[in-house]
Amino acid sequence: MVVQYKPYSEYKVSEVEWLGLIPAHWHSTKIKYGYAITLGKMLQKEMKAYTDEFKPYLKAINIQPQGIWLDSVENMWFSQSDMRSLKLLNGDVLISEGGDVGRAAIWRSELPECYIQNAINRARPLRSR
Repeated sequence: MVVQYKPYSEYKVSEVEWLGLIPAHWHSTKIKYGYAITLGKMLQKEMKAYTDEFKPYLKAINIQPQGIWLDSVENMWFSQSDMRSLKLLNGDVLISEGGDVGRAAIWRSELPECYIQNAINRARPLRSR
């Protein structure tokens, strides 16, 4: 089944060869100008410092086409620095490096506190739009 979308009234050249025409009110730019991209943490099975904490994290399997799958959330050790840089915030875009190409989901604070393993890239807006 092919879904038919209502066409926009005006289009413009996107200046991205493979993208072609885009609706006139859209803007195209490199992702680095709008988002901070962060790769998650390598698996740490043991405490390295007395200040490390055992926290829940997401891995590639948790990012599914239907959204974030929480049935298999595990815990690992995080340093204080890791926790500051890798804690998920509402609205973060999570992109899996494993499985299907470009599999992504938006974090909606499904857990009160969660972090990411290195099979996931986090895209966080640099500023609100």
